[in-house]
Amino acid sequence: MRLTVCGDCYAEDADRAAGLERLRAVAARVGASVRLVDCLDACDTANVLVVQRPGEPPVWLGWVFGADVLTDVEAWLTSGGPLPDILDLHRVTAPGLRKAQWAGE
Repeated sequence: MRLTVCGDCYAEDADRAAGLERLRAVAARVGASVRLVDCLDACDTANVLVVQRPGEPPVWLGWVFGADVLTDVEAWLTSGGPLPDILDLHRVTAPGLRKAQWAGE
């Protein structure tokens, strides 16, 4: 499993730094890697996390560095189950899919 965090969304402040460290700790427990990239082109959403599980489509989540949301992300990643409803509220559309949707209108 790979967890990708948007670096442009990730400003150097204490909350996000703590969130990233917490995400890295969860990743270590579940055998995932964490990658901080320059930009995920989802600039209308802050704190973007993309979860890519083998054989599954990526799950794009926004606004993930709040303590409550990280608790939900941690529980989901640890359980290995389907995306819980509470995190579905944080789901965002990948930029490439948004562009395709707009082109079809």
